[in-house]
Amino acid sequence: MAFTFEEISMSTVIWTIVKTSDKTISDETDHLLIYKHASKLDKLCSKLGVANLSSFHDNTDLAVNLMDELADEDVETYKRKNEKWHDISKGIESLESLIQHLERNEIKFGLFDKASSKEMIVELSEVRNWLAGKKDSSEGFHLCVVM
Repeated sequence: MAFTFEEISMSTVIWTIVKTSDKTISDETDHLLIYKHASKLDKLCSKLGVANLSSFHDNTDLAVNLMDELADEDVETYKRKNEKWHDISKGIESLESLIQHLERNEIKFGLFDKASSKEMIVELSEVRNWLAGKKDSSEGFHLCVVM
């Protein structure tokens, strides 16, 4: 099945995934703004001197969805080989810096359907808070690009 760029962009969100010693856990919360405005968030991260949020993105799930049919065991093998995991503390640091910056500075995201700093803070805070609750048991995390 082939998808157009518009179809991918319209339905793509971020889920937060944490890896523990025996499983992976997802918040299964759609974070549309974080995905949609990744470029602007990365520019802010660079300005703030922290890791870009997109450096924590993992496109493995998206790639699987764009592939022709794979058997379930092949999907799991592909994911194990290709998923990228990151230090949860680095992610929390970037999220916290962005949240603090947006709390002090009103920034609009988008040209037509402008999201406010407040809306972005809600999404960033959801991710930060969820990660903070998993920090002690985590072997890594990523921001999974989900279509």
